Amino acid sequence: MDRPGGRPAVASYCSETAFEICAAPFSRCTGFPWSRDVPSIFPDHGGRFRVIRLYEPGGQIIGSLTADEAVELVASHLPADCGPAIDGTPDVLGPLS
Repeated sequence: MDRPGGRPAVASYCSETAFEICAAPFSRCTGFPWSRDVPSIFPDHGGRFRVIRLYEPGGQIIGSLTADEAVELVASHLPADCGPAIDGTPDVLGPLS
């Protein structure tokens, strides 16, 4: 996923057809277990999508969005210090602001 302006932000560990067959859970790292600190996109009814912060109390569910709206929402709300996904596991990540 790219931040506005084209800067890579996070990695999705789902297939390129994520919006057609599965959720798009994002991570700040490429290794398992993935980070749990950025929102994910899940299919909703009728070809729409929900943005969910999975590991926060209450889950902050936002939906029902088009695929483009869901991706834009996630990308535009990443912390400024999120940066590209790193090659590794969460234990080498610093905290987000």
